[in-house]
Amino acid sequence: MRVGPNPTLYPALSRGELDIIVDMLPHKASRADPRSRLVHDALYEESLSVVVGSAHAPARRRRVQLAVLHRLDWILPIPDSAAYPSVQALFQNAGVSLPRRRVESVSILTNLGLLTHSDAVALLPQAAAE
Repeated sequence: MRVGPNPTLYPALSRGELDIIVDMLPHKASRADPRSRLVHDALYEESLSVVVGSAHAPARRRRVQLAVLHRLDWILPIPDSAAYPSVQALFQNAGVSLPRRRVESVSILTNLGLLTHSDAVALLPQAAAE
């Protein structure tokens, strides 16, 4: 088993070094891309959630505007990740730029550790957020 960014994993799959990748579908991927030998099958749908640690002040509020959280430290997926276009769209639709103060990580364990021991805000898959 390997963990890594899509630009590393997909070429390894194409070369036969990996048998399967379980990941978010690449942005705008169709079930079968005629230009590729790869076939994408959606197993389920999952959205991203905005998450803070339980001791963080926004955790005590029922609703918080993204613009208010924008000035805080963030944990975001890396630009090469399949989730990154969704992250860009979230901030763009809210009318704000990507946060300047951010850590980029696709490691769930790292992200949970940072959330537990800091006042960071993270975008995590719904299952991890729960």
